[in-house]
Amino acid sequence: MAIAGSLHYEIYRRWSQFRLKRIFIPDHEKRIRPNYADLYFLYANVMTRRPKVIFEFGSGYSTLILSRALSDIGVGKLYSMESEHYWFGETKKLIPKNLLGFCEVIESPVEKIGPNKWRYTTIPDLVPDFLYLDGPGGGDGPSHLESNGH
Repeated sequence: MAIAGSLHYEIYRRWSQFRLKRIFIPDHEKRIRPNYADLYFLYANVMTRRPKVIFEFGSGYSTLILSRALSDIGVGKLYSMESEHYWFGETKKLIPKNLLGFCEVIESPVEKIGPNKWRYTTIPDLVPDFLYLDGPGGGDGPSHLESNGH
């Protein structure tokens, strides 16, 4: 079997053992239900690429799965910037203690800096080798983000 095929099988095997339903049972009516295909894609990419520093803009179940993937490879750190105070608190409650060493959830409000142009106010002074943009956005939110002038 090819290396890529073996790696894909190993990722799938670990994912199956992980059994998402054990950790992804929504416990709050406001919580957004997870998109399992997206979460699998994120997990598989981290397992394949093995990044050392991940930036995530917008937090939630993706924060949990990115942290779990880093834990599974045994190295790396996720910095998850959340612009909304409510979701910042919900995400912090979601992360189990055994993953805290692989993840830091940062409350980082966005500020408007121009027409349809927004910026996160708090971002670590690091260079990520994996970036996941999951918010803010949508029809009623910022449509363009800029990180502290970088």
